[in-house]
Amino acid sequence: MSSLAVDTTPVSRPARRVRDKETVVNRTPVKSFRCDVISENVTIALRRRTVFGGRGPLFVRCSEVDCQYVDTNEPPCPLTLDLFAEEIREREAQRTQRR
Repeated sequence: MSSLAVDTTPVSRPARRVRDKETVVNRTPVKSFRCDVISENVTIALRRRTVFGGRGPLFVRCSEVDCQYVDTNEPPCPLTLDLFAEEIREREAQRTQRR
């Protein structure tokens, strides 16, 4: 049995609107997560690493900035992109539709 618990209910965040086109732009997904490394509930978000001259890879950011594993997404940190698999598929589908 896995000790990871993800609350898949999105944390309420308002969508932004582009003024001229009135297109809704969703913010990055945010979820509540029970982290067994620090034995606390944290907020996790899907983010993209900043790289010079391009789009960096996706990673999971944790709200616990004092954790020694923050933003590593490597064991023993339980955060992986699998926690946002559905959101990543949706992003890829939207990107494909725009082309």
